[in-house]
Order: sequence, then structure tokens, then C-alpha cells
Amino acid sequence: MAITESFVPSETPGRLRAEYRVEGDSSWRSYPTREAAEKREAELSAAFRAAALDVYPTPTRED
Repeated sequence: MAITESFVPSETPGRLRAEYRVEGDSSWRSYPTREAAEKREAELSAAFRAAALDVYPTPTRED
């Protein structure tokens, strides 16, 4: 998953602040720091992996 950085107006007039978004997350969700975005990216990756294993279970060997 990718993390994108964009700049949006801040509370201080004439200044921009960084905002981070995580690919695969809700489009309205943004994070104030890259670390927060990386944490969310890890959560989403784990959830997607778990969902994939539910759909495509790992084959087990039966003797």
C-alpha cells in the first residue's frame, strides 16, 4: 500500500501543512504525521492478509 503526502491550508493564514493518506483506506481519512499513516497502513495490511486467508485458506497436508 502506498502513502501519499499532500499539502493543505493550515489554521495559520498563508501556511500549508502536510497531510498523509493511505491507499486502500477511506478517502476522507487523513493523518497528521507519516508515523500515524504508517501505523494505519500496517493495520490495513494485516486486515487484508487475514481476509485473503479466509477466502483462500492455506492448504494443509493430511496423512
